[in-house]
Amino acid sequence: MMNVHALMNHVLVNCQVQNVLTKLMTKKMMEQEEMKKDKPRWKDLPFYERFARTCKRNGSADWMVEHIREHGKQKEEAKRNGCKEE
Repeated sequence: MMNVHALMNHVLVNCQVQNVLTKLMTKKMMEQEEMKKDKPRWKDLPFYERFARTCKRNGSADWMVEHIREHGKQKEEAKRNGCKEE
């Protein structure tokens, strides 16, 4: 059977380990929150960007993904300038 001194030491070590783990978890959660703030929401992205990302995720070639992005940006610019591009 453990004596009182050994038991208190065991509890103290466990508390210290728990404190370190809590600090690490808190730091990790804060980093994840910081990353979330920098990323735009999927539904807020323009159609061409969502389409390009979906294509990339499904294995399309990089040049095709870039072509979709560029074409979408050009159409968006033309729309802003009042021109109708086809």
